[in-house]
Amino acid sequence: MERHGEWPAKPGVADLPWAYELRSSEGFAVFAVAVAMFVIVPIIPKVLGDIGNLPREEIQTWVAILLASYGATLIIGSLVFGYISDHSRQRKPAFFIGLISMAGAVTLFIVSTSPPVLVIARLLQGLAAGGVWVAGLALIANRVSRDRIGEAMGHTTLGMTWGGLLGPFTGIIYDKFGYYASFAIPLSLLGLDVILRFAIIEDRSESCLTNGYKAGSGDSSETTPCLADDDQASLFQPPSQLDSEAQCSNPTVSRKHLPPMVQLLRDPKILVTLLEIAVAASILSAFEATLPLFVIQRFGWGSAGAGLIFLSITVPSTAGILIGKLADKVGTRYFSPLAFLLAGPAVFLMRYVTGPSVMDVLLLVGLLAAAGLSVVIIEVITMTEVFHSVSDAEAKTPEAFGPYGAVAQAYAILNISFACGQFAGPLIAGLLKDGTGWQGMTLALSLCCPPMALFVGLFNWWTQVSTTAVDLNE
Repeated sequence: MERHGEWPAKPGVADLPWAYELRSSEGFAVFAVAVAMFVIVPIIPKVLGDIGNLPREEIQTWVAILLASYGATLIIGSLVFGYISDHSRQRKPAFFIGLISMAGAVTLFIVSTSPPVLVIARLLQGLAAGGVWVAGLALIANRVSRDRIGEAMGHTTLGMTWGGLLGPFTGIIYDKFGYYASFAIPLSLLGLDVILRFAIIEDRSESCLTNGYKAGSGDSSETTPCLADDDQASLFQPPSQLDSEAQCSNPTVSRKHLPPMVQLLRDPKILVTLLEIAVAASILSAFEATLPLFVIQRFGWGSAGAGLIFLSITVPSTAGILIGKLADKVGTRYFSPLAFLLAGPAVFLMRYVTGPSVMDVLLLVGLLAAAGLSVVIIEVITMTEVFHSVSDAEAKTPEAFGPYGAVAQAYAILNISFACGQFAGPLIAGLLKDGTGWQGMTLALSLCCPPMALFVGLFNWWTQVSTTAVDLNE
């Protein structure tokens, strides 16, 4: 029997499309998703001050509004594109629509001359990101085996590193060459991503169809069978367990079930996962909203410095692949509690950054790196746990999730939880910073982490004990 996640033998090398191995590989799909994650944050305060002509005391409020607007439409985009992706044989259309919408958002940023237009651009950007993220994660999940899903999700965190590494350059370009020149990087990345999107072979059955290898087009004993149009079924079941007739037809649901998203939300493990990602997103977006203005005011830095400080948060994203590999080997049980235990003290100690001295800068950089590592751990683990939860549910009652499964909808609700955190984080942090200052804001954020570590740790222990008891009874 073939190992879970493996594909049947390929057609002859002479018949393969150009660069078949590259364009159909999971690594190429991951790379395309990672490139699409670029978002400009560091230059927002300077843009509001220069183009929006806003007084200094109003900039923090508008920064929070812009980031919260993104989170609000990210929720809508996740719902819409999650449903579309799970009711389509391929993820390409949803992903491509997301990219086009993102290009439209960047165009609005370029032509905007007032804060309200910037808000509209951020609203469209959030909607587009919902399509890119949900369809992209589902695409990756369809291309990897269960025992490597953590590693694959770790790769997606490199997208955050892309944004973090390119963001500072955007700030430098803004300072040196002006507003319009700063959008050269995101527009170039969008163009590259569109090219990659067309190049990806999402389902290797495309090659079967183009080269006459679909079942029934020759001697079935010597040719590669047509892969399932239902790519969800091929993900959760070995290809050898699906007969060729079922693979090349649209299965039907024989019994009535609750909508897939409702079924997913009834799973306690998924609910806890959603809470984890929402809290992590709140902490991350809180610093996205307040950190640029903080370093500009406290350290006297410009847009370049406000961008460079984000390297402290984003560089730890490179550890996502290692975290994913470890999770694949030892399980996901301990990672999130440890991440929250790390984040709490790191955020708390930021309240002692009070001046522009070298020691204060180094302290802030180190603490931001610890907080960034905590967030990336939670992101990788929650994406992995969602996949495993859907995979287990699909294996138990495959007919309950429709002909194309519920992977995209599962990542949609995960994205919605992340968006809720992104929506709440900037608003809460902005109010706290305006009302209690940097010290009060960091204290409040840090107090969220220890209870989360305790709760998630106890829940994971209870889940492990319950699973062991069920296995013993069987």
